[in-house]
Amino acid sequence: MVNRVKIEIMGSNYTIASSESEGYVISLAEDVNKSVRELMEQDSRLTLTAALVLTSLNLADSLKKEQQNGDNIRRQLTEYMNSSPKALDELSYLRKENERLKKRLEGK
Repeated sequence: MVNRVKIEIMGSNYTIASSESEGYVISLAEDVNKSVRELMEQDSRLTLTAALVLTSLNLADSLKKEQQNGDNIRRQLTEYMNSSPKALDELSYLRKENERLKKRLEGK
């Protein structure tokens, strides 16, 4: 279902069509407004356009880094899953060997 959500970004109104909830889309707009305001407060020479571009770049940078983190986690999980059967086989072997040695000691 597509929701039509009215938002305001730095004084300009937009209607966004999204499958996300209205609250979620509004929270995104609030995040963008906050980021733009912070940039403009840090450097009063920034134009609104420049602040919006910098905000876009910052958000794109964050997204890319999070995607890379996700890729790293998936790769690590795959490595762990691939090594898990080997570790379980070794554990099983060592348990059997432990039992065999216990019985051997008991027999002496």
